[in-house]
Amino acid sequence: VEYQVCVCPLVRTLAGAVEAQDEGPIPWFSVELNTTVGLDWVLPEGITFRVGVRALNRGQLWSATAWSEGWLVDRSEPILRPVYDVPETWISASTAFQTRLLLQEVGVRSTWSPIKAFWEPAEDPESGILRYEVAVGSMPGKSDLMRSGAFLSVGLATEATIPSETLAVASAWTTLIQNAAPDMATYFVSVRAVNNIGLAGVVSSNGVFLDVLAPNTTDAVVLDGADPAVDARWTTSSHSLAASWFGFFDAHSGLSHFEVGWGTEPGLDDV
Repeated sequence: VEYQVCVCPLVRTLAGAVEAQDEGPIPWFSVELNTTVGLDWVLPEGITFRVGVRALNRGQLWSATAWSEGWLVDRSEPILRPVYDVPETWISASTAFQTRLLLQEVGVRSTWSPIKAFWEPAEDPESGILRYEVAVGSMPGKSDLMRSGAFLSVGLATEATIPSETLAVASAWTTLIQNAAPDMATYFVSVRAVNNIGLAGVVSSNGVFLDVLAPNTTDAVVLDGADPAVDARWTTSSHSLAASWFGFFDAHSGLSHFEVGWGTEPGLDDV
């Protein structure tokens, strides 16, 4: 005579079994003899629901309830964690976790290939993480420095090395450097976490500054001798040398350190 439908949550019994309750957010209601139904109802997130269907015959006897396999309500993106730019020599997180990661994180590079990054696992308590996708771009969340222009799937790995054949051609990087302000030629590694519903969220690293120019030595001066105001022409010592210098600068990433050598000719360090 009619069908009745309900929507009920799955619950775990004391014995550990999972079964549907007969009571839920959508109680039993008649659909007459229709065999399809559409429901407009806001169900709570993070709970698995089943549709129950029972039939009433002309003798006013109800059938046993048939249950659907059920579906999990998930309307939220994955919870994202930080992404770190790491050097090529970085040891995998499986052997050295991020206790020293911040000390190893790359801030400046003179070349863009290959690029390596590590990220902490995302979380999705409702449907779980399906995969991660990674990309390199000129801004957080972009993939314009990938040869395909798209994110690259890495499965469930939480680190990736992006080789040169996957990155954009050299001219794209040259354009990035030439068009950027002196302190803004930066690339970002972005990671997209996709859950089993298909919802995704993106998080990016804090960026790596590309400095492909050597320090400027146009006004650099190196003085022989211990007196920084005098350029010595001779010395009486055969076992001790001294020098001072000034005028070196780097407008892009700044100076890291100086290296000194003595030689019998300019440019040599044969002493």
